[in-house]
Amino acid sequence: MIMRFLSFLILMTAGFFVPSERLLCGVDYAAQVVPILRDYCAGCHNDQDLEGELSLETFASLTHGGESGKTMIVPGKPAESLLIQVLTGDSKPKMPPKREPQLNELQIQLLEDWILEGALGPGQDVDTSILKTLVLPRVQVPDSIKLVHTASEISPDGKSLAQGGFGFVEVQSLPGREVKWRMNALPGKVNSIHFHGQQVIIASGIAGLLGEASVCDLETRALIRRFSEGHTDLLYDAKLSPDGQWLATAGYDRVIRIWNMDSGEFVRSIDGHLGAIFDLSFHPNSNVLVSASADETIKIWRLSDGARLDTLNQPQGEQFKVLVTHDGQYIVGAGADRRIRLWGMFANSDPMQHPLLQTRFAHESSVVAMVLDPGGQRILTASADRSVKLWSLPDLVQLHSWNAESDVVSTLSLTPDG
Repeated sequence: MIMRFLSFLILMTAGFFVPSERLLCGVDYAAQVVPILRDYCAGCHNDQDLEGELSLETFASLTHGGESGKTMIVPGKPAESLLIQVLTGDSKPKMPPKREPQLNELQIQLLEDWILEGALGPGQDVDTSILKTLVLPRVQVPDSIKLVHTASEISPDGKSLAQGGFGFVEVQSLPGREVKWRMNALPGKVNSIHFHGQQVIIASGIAGLLGEASVCDLETRALIRRFSEGHTDLLYDAKLSPDGQWLATAGYDRVIRIWNMDSGEFVRSIDGHLGAIFDLSFHPNSNVLVSASADETIKIWRLSDGARLDTLNQPQGEQFKVLVTHDGQYIVGAGADRRIRLWGMFANSDPMQHPLLQTRFAHESSVVAMVLDPGGQRILTASADRSVKLWSLPDLVQLHSWNAESDVVSTLSLTPDG
């Protein structure tokens, strides 16, 4: 009785009233509240998808509320808190929507107890995104399962081959294929690998959690720097500008982020795509960046200020691959509509013009990989139809086809001699 009376006095001093028939249970925000909000709410109410102008990604945004103007949390008063009202159906619309997984009575009871106790959060110094605490199951892969390579590239000098898969990158010597070094513990699937001099740039990430670019030194085998701040989903590509000054990263969160390679500092975000960004390519002058997206467009950006110079909207499906030719005269794109398109890149005009010059039906299914040969005269494409084809540039005439692959070729690389 004495302890219960002291708890009553403490809460009354804080301005809250606790009904005598309810005992405090000590609900912890991080351990018990966050998993519920993350699993049932944050998928639609986060900093990227602000349904109802409401984000639950941080404690600060949760307490700020949404477009209704009503207070999501009234400390000490669950019945007056909009969060509880929409979960119980006392306020419309009821959340989550009918077709989505629903909270059970115990989960709602726990949220009510948390609010009743004062709705204590994590503190400003540790109020990070609840999406960064995503819990992923670990699946033990049998030794008999062969690891899939999801990205590859041959070094400009033709002496090294880098291949990556889920959580790893391996660099082999050519032509002998002896393993030089292997980097493990990368987050999630490796989606791209690029050489730049003695540097290897790796793009990877974990779906729904983070995207990360890793830069390694080929000679010392050391990790130089990681770039991940601000990306809330996996990266599909990380490209270094030809002059080595800028790193561009992009992925499923639809935002391109530009970094200074010398200092490692974030420079700016480029936001304009309505879907995931699958591929990036720099103009040889390092001043223009081109991106391919799930929104069925290819966009051209000025790097100095992030301004959009043009949108190439002729594609009729997601664009998975894009490249700018070595001479900077052409843009080549391909994707889900099974076609290869070639645009002119006339940078000497004002504004810059990008007319569609060629369109070719290339494969029976999506084009999933594309690489330009070192001489700039041919491109190689791979498709979900399991074929690989060689094309001339700029007329896009098919030169050769390989149709007997046992599975989809997900990555292509060429030696310096083509």
